[in-house]
Amino acid sequence: MIVKDVLARPTRFVYLMIFFRCFLALVVSFLLFHSASAETTPSSKNTPKPQTGKEKVINDTKGLQLEEQTRQDVEWLVLKWTNEERRKRKLPALTTSLLLGKLGQVHSLNQAKADLMAHDSDKFPKGWQTFGERMKKLRYVGPVTYAENVFWTNQPLPLSSSGRSDYARKMVQAWMSSEGHRKNILHPKFSRMGIGFCQGYVTQLFASQEPKN
Repeated sequence: MIVKDVLARPTRFVYLMIFFRCFLALVVSFLLFHSASAETTPSSKNTPKPQTGKEKVINDTKGLQLEEQTRQDVEWLVLKWTNEERRKRKLPALTTSLLLGKLGQVHSLNQAKADLMAHDSDKFPKGWQTFGERMKKLRYVGPVTYAENVFWTNQPLPLSSSGRSDYARKMVQAWMSSEGHRKNILHPKFSRMGIGFCQGYVTQLFASQEPKN
């Protein structure tokens, strides 16, 4: 009976079809939206815990900046006094090598962690236990001559610029009082120098050319 009535009235049939299509599209849209929401909603296990006013965010940028500034000061002052010793013997001045400095910094850190001043030790991390292993971390083109001096002091780093200069000068003087260390400082083939400094442990590296990596 309903079918006959609809067929007898074409206009009502058209309106009914339009209504049915709109309703079907609405149902499909709702199902798709619900499915997408379920896929993109993170689970409670993976959701980061929101910070509250009681939680403290650790930010030690001042400490890192101070450590970096200390390292740069020590490096520049040791270079200054090392070149002064070379100048007295009419040897060419050394220039700073950032790559040698970074390598020296790692060795100074490893010495500080092991509480040991040494060139070689099995207390250092694997791959960093000997001077030869460490220098292999750098890439050189052609023959190269290199050497290493180490130093330790329990004297805290002075805060004043004049105090730091005297601190570095005494360090170089201590090396100059040792035959092997003095030979490295005054080696005529060396042209580059890097310094690593950590908690009183100092590593001075020399090379006849700049690393390529």
